Amino acid sequence: MLIKLLLPSWFLILLVGCERPVYAPDNDKQQMVLVRGGVITLGENALYPEERGRRTVSVESFYMSKTEVTNREFREFVEATGYVTTAEKVPSREDYPNLPESMRVAGAAVFNMPESVTGPVKSMSWWRFLHGAYWAAPRGIGSDLSGLDDYPVIHISYMDAESYAKWKGHRLPTEAEFELAAQGMQAFSQGRYLANTWQGAFPYSDDADDGFSGLAPVAQFPANKYGIYDLLGNVWEWTSSVYYHGHSVDNPLLEASNAGQDETLSDAPVRVVKGGSFLCSQNYCARFRPAARQAQDKGLGTSHIGFRTVKDIN
Repeated sequence: MLIKLLLPSWFLILLVGCERPVYAPDNDKQQMVLVRGGVITLGENALYPEERGRRTVSVESFYMSKTEVTNREFREFVEATGYVTTAEKVPSREDYPNLPESMRVAGAAVFNMPESVTGPVKSMSWWRFLHGAYWAAPRGIGSDLSGLDDYPVIHISYMDAESYAKWKGHRLPTEAEFELAAQGMQAFSQGRYLANTWQGAFPYSDDADDGFSGLAPVAQFPANKYGIYDLLGNVWEWTSSVYYHGHSVDNPLLEASNAGQDETLSDAPVRVVKGGSFLCSQNYCARFRPAARQAQDKGLGTSHIGFRTVKDIN
């Protein structure tokens, strides 16, 4: 069933890719492209429960970064401002009263492929909170960004992404803007990989048939009709939208709180992340689709979440 969902005709891919990109003016030229506004129905192509319900949203035209923010770009921000990311700070008891003391250290969540499998893999056992992991030391103490300048920056909290966007004079996209920009995109078609995803039996066998095991540098796969890369796969991306389960217009919480709500992250304010990541596979997480969405703790950096920015036309 998933294969049918993810394999459109090759003609459609060529047709979508033929539109000439319209670049943003001034200092953002060549970095941002125009996404034409329109009406989008969130939940229209739902597959998972959190995608269901329907809500129609009108979106104004906007500029969007062609790629995910890279380590090179984020370093420029840090060097210019002295900014310290969330992963470099010890979580406060005020923000995380129920956090185990073992996790009350500076760090981030890092994916680790199980070395061997002798039986069923325990759910989420491939994640661990790693002391000392942050954007410039993605694998923890002793690691660095050698050779990774053009890779998407990771271990970025929502607040970090928002701070970078404000420094640029930009903002983070809404869920509807992200989904509008990604409409028509597919992760692969007729044997050709169009996004950085996981091939093999997740989480213990990454065959790297798409050419990459783990993260890929930005812009290694075809751009969409606007000239935007990697809206699917590589890293999940932060949006400014508060997360609630599904898209129902009857959800009374949508306007009542700015914290968001997710049953698995009850103590944490959450935002929507979009697009899936290099960890999404057909046998585990088919969330390399425009409609896919998940909740993410605003204050937690991970090794599979990054971001890009948008800019209003006026």
